[in-house]
Amino acid sequence: ESAQIRLVLADLQKQEGNTEDAIKNVSIAFEEPSLDVDSKIQLLAEFRSSINKADLQDLSLTLAQKLTEVHPDVADAHAVYGDILYAIGKKNEARKSYEKALTIDESNFALWQNTLQILFELNKLDSVIVVSENALEVFPNQGALYYFNGSANLQKRNYEEASMMLEQGKRLSTSNLGLVSAFNSMLGDAYNGSKEYDKSDRAFEAALDYDPENYAVLNNFSYYLALRKDKLDKAEKMSAKTVKDNPENATFIDTYAWVLFMREKYKEAKKVMEKAFETGNVSAVHYEHYGDILYKLGDVDGAVEQWQKAKGLNPNAELIDKKISDRKLYE
Repeated sequence: ESAQIRLVLADLQKQEGNTEDAIKNVSIAFEEPSLDVDSKIQLLAEFRSSINKADLQDLSLTLAQKLTEVHPDVADAHAVYGDILYAIGKKNEARKSYEKALTIDESNFALWQNTLQILFELNKLDSVIVVSENALEVFPNQGALYYFNGSANLQKRNYEEASMMLEQGKRLSTSNLGLVSAFNSMLGDAYNGSKEYDKSDRAFEAALDYDPENYAVLNNFSYYLALRKDKLDKAEKMSAKTVKDNPENATFIDTYAWVLFMREKYKEAKKVMEKAFETGNVSAVHYEHYGDILYKLGDVDGAVEQWQKAKGLNPNAELIDKKISDRKLYE
C-alpha cells in the first residue's frame, strides 16, 4: 500500500523497459493522497520525458487528471493538467483548467498569461479584455497584461481604449526594448484608427528604429500613408523593400500595388498586382484593387469583371455595388 515503494518499483521497471507495469504502479501511487503533490508533478515530468510519444498523451492525461481528482484544492495540479491539455491541442479544456487554478490561487502570474494566450488563440477577444482587466487588479504593473488588453481592443477597433492600454504597457516595459517595439507597432495601428496620424507615424517610426526590417510595420505604415496620400515617396520605398524581401506575400504585394496606384503609376501597379495573383493566395481586396487599377488604365469592362469577382468573395465590401452598377470608380 506504500506509494513510495510503488514509485521505486516503477522506476526499476521503467529502467528494465517494462513500461506497462511501471505505468500501472505510478497510476496507483498517484491515487494516494499521502504522496505530496510536488512529488507527483515532478514524477509526471520525468515520465513525459522518458517514454515514447505514442504513450505520452494517454499517460499524461490520465496521471494529470488523477492529480486534480486527488488534490482538487491545489492550484498547481490544475495548472499542470492545463499545460498537458494545451500541449496536445485541447485549448478550451486547458483554459478551463487554468481558470480553475486561478480560482484557487490568483497570485500565479503565469496562469493569467497562459489563460490569456489561449483566449487570444481561440479569438475570444471580449474574454481577453475581461480577464486581462481582472489580472491587472492583481498585477497592475505587468506590461504583458496591457499588451493583451490593448491588442484585443485594437482588433475590436476600440481604438481609444487600445491606445490608452498600450501606452501604459509601453511605459511599464522600458527595460524590454523588444516589447516596447511591439507596443509601438500596435500603437501605430491604433492611432491610425482614431485618425491621430502624427502619433501613428511616430509610433511606427519608433518601431522601425528598433527593427528596420519589421515587415508588418513597413507594410501597414506604407498602406496607411497611401490611403492618406501622404509621404508617398516614403511609402513606396518601404513597400518596395517589403515586397523585395517577401516576394510571395500577396498582402505585401497588394500594398505595394496600391502605393503605386496612389502615385498614379498605374502601369507599374498593374504589373505588381498581377504578381499577387501568381501567388495563388488572393482575397476580395486584391480583385477590387486590380479593378480600380484597370479602370484608371481605361479598361472599364475589365474593371467591372474584377469588381464582380471581389463582390463574390466579399458581398459587403464598401462601394462595390455602386462601382459595378455605375461602371465607375469611387474612392
